[in-house]
Amino acid sequence: MRIGVNILGLEPGYDEEDVYLRNILVRMREIQPDSQFILFTDARNHNSFSGWERVFIGKPPDNMQGPVNVEKSVDRAAKAAKVDLVFSPLQTASEVTAVPVLPYVLDLSFIEAPEKTSRWSASSLNKEFRKLTARTQVIVAPSDSMRRRLLSVLGVAMDRVVVAPPGADPGFEQANPSIAEEPYLVVCNDTRHREHLAFVLDAFKKIIDELPHNLVIVGRPDHTEPADWGPRVLRVHQCPVPQRAGLLQHSDAFISASLHEGACIQILEAMRAGARIIAPRVGGVPEIASTLPIFYNHESVASLIGAVKRAMQEEKTERGRQIAFARSRAREYTWEKCAWSVLSAFKKVHA
Repeated sequence: MRIGVNILGLEPGYDEEDVYLRNILVRMREIQPDSQFILFTDARNHNSFSGWERVFIGKPPDNMQGPVNVEKSVDRAAKAAKVDLVFSPLQTASEVTAVPVLPYVLDLSFIEAPEKTSRWSASSLNKEFRKLTARTQVIVAPSDSMRRRLLSVLGVAMDRVVVAPPGADPGFEQANPSIAEEPYLVVCNDTRHREHLAFVLDAFKKIIDELPHNLVIVGRPDHTEPADWGPRVLRVHQCPVPQRAGLLQHSDAFISASLHEGACIQILEAMRAGARIIAPRVGGVPEIASTLPIFYNHESVASLIGAVKRAMQEEKTERGRQIAFARSRAREYTWEKCAWSVLSAFKKVHA
């Protein structure tokens, strides 16, 4: 089977979509070596996927090194490569019409987040994506929670959604030093999910005089970065797995600052690293993490402050018990299982 993979617009780094896609691509190639994967790339990500068969979409920049296979559109590339289907984020799946498309969706924040789009635009997007999902045979989602959201928001029948939960790199369990001075709280923030970060900062400012802790914010920078994060806030941009693992392992708590947790990859990483988790009860968090997090009301700063205080006051034996349970549960989620689920979705489309 020849699989096209649409990665137009994908930003390399440590955001959830990049982590999800890279891990399942590697595992699928290991599991099914006779399948061929052709990546449709752009200037943002072409060089970061060296070692894969790639087709550059659009006009390549002058400084691109080596021979480059170029096409004007994903459709033209898919036809020229004679792929059986194209695996694509739902956001850009409409660009594929020449061959069957298999969309995947990690969250629906691009439709649902009111601060990112007007009510009219959200309604228009909803109609467009309803049309798109109506003509696709199968959609891949990372959780049952996201499968239910696809039904309620876009009317996608649940039997058309293949659930492929993500994994977490085993490296998060390996002991690593911290690059930050202890004690601290840590937030690992996806650039797509920063709508709640100001809320977390507000809570930290209100409690800063009661705790000796700093706040470490990890994540790729973007144009929305404030000029000044405020006192006792450490901003970390580039943070590969060993450094991220060390930050989580030595933190007094990991605070989830996302309101659109369809995949919960960072929750799983924190569970595997042995961090005490503080999270809002949203999306797939209860499904993936069960009762392990200290939950807070994402509409109440006081609720988050209370959750932080509870984490700081937790008895050592109780904290150890929760961390051991979290690690055990996180080990049940693997990228191999995720890849097998995605491969089964490929077969449904190709049947």
